[in-house]
Amino acid sequence: MVFAIGNCHIDTAWLWPYAETRRKCARTWSTQIRNMEMHPEYKFVCSQAQQLEWVKEDYPSLYQEIKEWHKKGQFLVTGGTWIEMDCNMPSGESLVRQFLTGQRFFEREFGAPCDVFWLPDTFGYSSQLPQIMRSAGIEFFLTQKLSWNLFNKFPHSVFRWEGLDGSEVIGHFPPADSYNTSAKVDEVIKTVQDNKDAGVLNAAMMLFGHGDGGGGPSTAMIESLRIMRNNVPGLPEVVVDNAERFFEHAAGRYSELPRWVGELYFELHRGTYTSQAMIKKGNRKAELSLRKADLVIGIFASVRDSASEHGVITEFSDLLSYCWKLLLLHQFHDTLPGTCIRPVVEEAEAGHRKILEYAQRVSNDLLFGLTGITSSAPRVEERERENEKLLVLFNPNAFLRTPLVLSVSVGVDSETLKCSTVQQVDKETSLVVVEDVPSSIALTVSPKTMRELQEDYRCSIVHRGDRLYLKNGQLKVEMGLDGRLYSLILRGAGNVPDSPNFVKGCANRFVLYDDVSLFWDAWDVEAYNFEKCYPVDSAVSFKIIETGPLRASLQFEYVLGSNSRIMQSVSIESFSNLLTFENFVTWHLDRKMLRVEFNTFLRSPTASYETQYGYVQRPTHFNTSWDAAKFEVCGHRYADLSERNYGLAILNDCKYGYSVRDSLMRLSLLRSPKSPDDLCDMGDHQFKYALLPHAGSFPCVDVMRSAVAFNQSAELRVFSGNYVAEDGIGEMFALEDENEQQYKGSVLLDCVKKAEDGYDLVLRLYESLGGTETVRVKVSSRLGFKRAMLCNIMEENTGELEAVEKSDWLTVKIKLSPFQLQSIRFPRE
Repeated sequence: MVFAIGNCHIDTAWLWPYAETRRKCARTWSTQIRNMEMHPEYKFVCSQAQQLEWVKEDYPSLYQEIKEWHKKGQFLVTGGTWIEMDCNMPSGESLVRQFLTGQRFFEREFGAPCDVFWLPDTFGYSSQLPQIMRSAGIEFFLTQKLSWNLFNKFPHSVFRWEGLDGSEVIGHFPPADSYNTSAKVDEVIKTVQDNKDAGVLNAAMMLFGHGDGGGGPSTAMIESLRIMRNNVPGLPEVVVDNAERFFEHAAGRYSELPRWVGELYFELHRGTYTSQAMIKKGNRKAELSLRKADLVIGIFASVRDSASEHGVITEFSDLLSYCWKLLLLHQFHDTLPGTCIRPVVEEAEAGHRKILEYAQRVSNDLLFGLTGITSSAPRVEERERENEKLLVLFNPNAFLRTPLVLSVSVGVDSETLKCSTVQQVDKETSLVVVEDVPSSIALTVSPKTMRELQEDYRCSIVHRGDRLYLKNGQLKVEMGLDGRLYSLILRGAGNVPDSPNFVKGCANRFVLYDDVSLFWDAWDVEAYNFEKCYPVDSAVSFKIIETGPLRASLQFEYVLGSNSRIMQSVSIESFSNLLTFENFVTWHLDRKMLRVEFNTFLRSPTASYETQYGYVQRPTHFNTSWDAAKFEVCGHRYADLSERNYGLAILNDCKYGYSVRDSLMRLSLLRSPKSPDDLCDMGDHQFKYALLPHAGSFPCVDVMRSAVAFNQSAELRVFSGNYVAEDGIGEMFALEDENEQQYKGSVLLDCVKKAEDGYDLVLRLYESLGGTETVRVKVSSRLGFKRAMLCNIMEENTGELEAVEKSDWLTVKIKLSPFQLQSIRFPRE
């Protein structure tokens, strides 16, 4: 049986800007309504809530027609997400918001959420999607993109897809290998003959209609199917129906369906992890700024729940909603991957700047309110201090990392800092050591700072011959004047000896690759470019920038070619085992790719890469074609290569492309394809990465927490004003183990937000390293909550939790299975 599904995949942006897509939607959907008028049996499937909202705004009369034909059962909506997004690079919270925002739109506008996740044209699928889908009320998944695989044919057409945590959905790849068929006889026959699972389910979908640039099914296609539906001899049974009907048919054979476990890795378009570096950086920074703004407004709405503050809360909530929709839009599967034309790139970069501006405004304004610092009338318990400065610490993470070196504005008096160990960085900032960072999400006034720094913890640099030696309490580092790293040793303590040298030969070696693709320029990097590469020449200059005591740093300059160079700062800080590399790159090379390499002494058959809400392991060898296909892979904030006793992680602040082969770790930095944007990545770039050597193997809590803090750490700020809070808002959210001790495990409190439909508070946690964990979640009594409930990502209650009030905290205990994502809702009484 062939389920013929009329559709039109409209790229929200690609070779045209967003504005043109708004017109494409109107033209396409009005055409489909005319088709419905002429063919009562015809049904059309439409996805992407953002496109529907555009039509609602621009063409209200057409939108009303769409809703009327939807009621008749012919104009069908599907997908469940705001747009058809990239699934490799968005954070876990971004994927959650795609479903939360999309499903709420479909339910509000069309009376029900969607049952099918419709994503035909995205470049790979995260192993956490099944869990997120199920939490959004979706059990079915459709794509066809893996039919483009270059190395291996995906073995199934309809299957059970099991995610990282064990959640399952039914997946379907239409055997015609296209979402743009013309409903011809040969395509119907191909749908039947190429069904890889016909022995289990002798049925498949065939998606027909002109797509990518719009249009949809033509009258000729519909007429062709009308003829084939009349039981033409020699042809399979053809029905024109919706996707849900097919999946219900498949669900009847659920236990017999084959099972695929883990990510759906796409064996093509690996260059999308790196192309358009500014978009990827803007996306990462925007995600983090919205995380902070959500947290601040969630706290503010809880402690300031009064009629006088409702206007402020509503205004800022609406602003954050706008920002999230804008971020989700720019995570479209041709925008975030960087496979779009220059006008789309410029619009995405401008959108990210706007998100950062608005989110920062929300955070700053509400943090002022929470600390009681205001130039107008006091809002909370305050006392007047004329012309006095106040040191305020904001920790956005519910874990401890102290002592901690933080920057603070220059000009702060020693009484405010309450310490004598200060290192001036430049005219605007100094470094201090905060000795007592709360192991909780907290806003603390006058945190404890370290008065004296012991000699063992001081940073130092020694220049001897052609080597530069950096040392702190955790690391011993040897750099060459050429900029290469020759030794990285984790210092022992007490009876624990120093580690071996993590570097084999040299590391921090920049390498340029000839980057000419077989098919798709901005989309692809090829396996053969590893054979067409050459190391960047040694640094042309070096300079010692900082000699301690809190930070020691070097600067190297490299010449890449005509008008292209790298200025790199290499640094260590007191109390940290990170070796940090901050890079300022001017990039004007054509069809080249820049990677940095780290040759290590470590050997392991797999390396570990952060993905949404967890990590995935991938081979470091090419034993099979499935292994060899993963020569370039996507990772988020870290990648780790570990043996039993030691491991080394690469952390980054805005990069996603990695390659680990045997003992050699690579991080992809920049590309310069010429199509569809001939200015791709041209210009100036700033980014950071770091090396984290660690004792013990991976999974490693220190790697996970360090990667989180490397991207969003505690902040230390100085405020001045006549009115200041007595002690700030204090500790708001904390995690404990079962023994009521400071939690040191693998559960992360990733999101705190105000509920979508009121003043309830939603917390989202996940187990990050693949173990079963029991954790006590503590919420400050200052927030005024008395109860707690489990909920899904749609913020719908799924069960009551026992909540205990004790010692200024409301505490709930939950058990998380490996890689489980769990939301908790605290209702406002």
